[in-house]
Amino acid sequence: MHVWRRWRTVSFLTGCALLGAALLPPMSSFAHGGSRAHMAQHLLIGMYAPLCLVLGMPVTLLLRILPATQAPHLTGLLRSRPFAMAPMSAQVP
Repeated sequence: MHVWRRWRTVSFLTGCALLGAALLPPMSSFAHGGSRAHMAQHLLIGMYAPLCLVLGMPVTLLLRILPATQAPHLTGLLRSRPFAMAPMSAQVP
């Protein structure tokens, strides 16, 4: 049985914290006033937070904790055409 590494949890939580820091005040209010803060917000949302979230591997953890009867349903959903074609943000009109 594989052991879930603590750094994966820390990485995922760091990604969530970076998203929160970029989207909540005071960063969001500074981003409307200056280009430095605006670009820092872009870096946090577009580069650093996604990297931490992906390194956390939340889908792998979900597949590990799901019962063996339900895991194939999630795998089938993730391999379906809409998920394989584009990320969720690209599917929103």
